[in-house]
Amino acid sequence: MIIETTEILDKDLAREESNILVDMSRYVKNPKTQYKDYKSFALKGIILVILLMITVNVIFNECIDNPDLFYVQLTMIVLLGGAFIILELLWISANKAYKGLVGKEIKLKYVFDKEKVECDVIGENKVTLYWNSVNYIKTFDKVFCIIPKNMTGIALFMEMKYFEQVKQFIKENNINVNTVE
Repeated sequence: MIIETTEILDKDLAREESNILVDMSRYVKNPKTQYKDYKSFALKGIILVILLMITVNVIFNECIDNPDLFYVQLTMIVLLGGAFIILELLWISANKAYKGLVGKEIKLKYVFDKEKVECDVIGENKVTLYWNSVNYIKTFDKVFCIIPKNMTGIALFMEMKYFEQVKQFIKENNINVNTVE
């Protein structure tokens, strides 16, 4: 079976794919892993940490007379600052992955046979994923993903409009791959 498509990734599709990529190691380990939007998660976390830093400063500035509280305040600020930095790095990496995909036109050719699926990103590269190295196929809102058994394999994304066609191919060819919907 051959599927040829030209995709121009819109914001929602690119965001979903980038969030899945950020969390790919968890999907490889556990098919029941829930989808997370890391960009909004990190942004909410950054706002929360800033509010906590302000709260800690206000509370401890009221108790300025006690020098022992200075070290407690300093420790709290350092811990919250560390959390802020970690969340900021998560937000930056999710944003960078997302922006690298938006609006990009990708010409793809998928070739399915009984032993493997090949994805030819026309003009760039070609990858092969053998069915015996596939862990499962997981569906999301806009895409489905063929997930490898370990992180040495490559995950393949396809738009949901092709899911039934791929599922039928797997069934007709008795390929032993589970789907998680």
